[in-house]
Amino acid sequence: MVAPPCCPVAPTTATTPDSSAFFSAHGLLIAALDRIGESGRTGAPAVQAYLKECLRLGDQLGLPLRGAPPLTDPTSIDARGRINHALERFLADGRAQGAVRADVNATDVIACGAMITHPLSHGRVSASIASRHVALFVHGLQATDARDLPAPPITREEVETALAANAVGRRAGGG
Repeated sequence: MVAPPCCPVAPTTATTPDSSAFFSAHGLLIAALDRIGESGRTGAPAVQAYLKECLRLGDQLGLPLRGAPPLTDPTSIDARGRINHALERFLADGRAQGAVRADVNATDVIACGAMITHPLSHGRVSASIASRHVALFVHGLQATDARDLPAPPITREEVETALAANAVGRRAGGG
């Protein structure tokens, strides 16, 4: 897939982005996932490559988990589904190899990607902090010495339901 041109600035809650700007951000991530899949990486190495791509794309990603208004149109939902599916495939391959813990899902990876792409106000150490966060996350999703997580995995459907409720609340409240 060829990624469409991306929005130059991540939209804020004060802007009213259209779906195409968000699909451009989703398109960048889908293109990165396609490249990772074509490279033959799976499991933790594929997740690590994805998170590094998130870091590289950082400020080009105006997505709901980065604070942008949630879009519930079919194109946006489909794009999020494609991202989720690709990440689940990487994780399933890692689980089949005994290298990825059973209780980690794509939502965990997506949330990590959203968190590491938020700019920190710590100047030049921000990149080091984000890289360390990626390494800690990738080490934590591996099956070795796995400890229980504090809650069950959040499903894609739960995320979509929350985004839809937020979108309805924004329309009703005018924000």
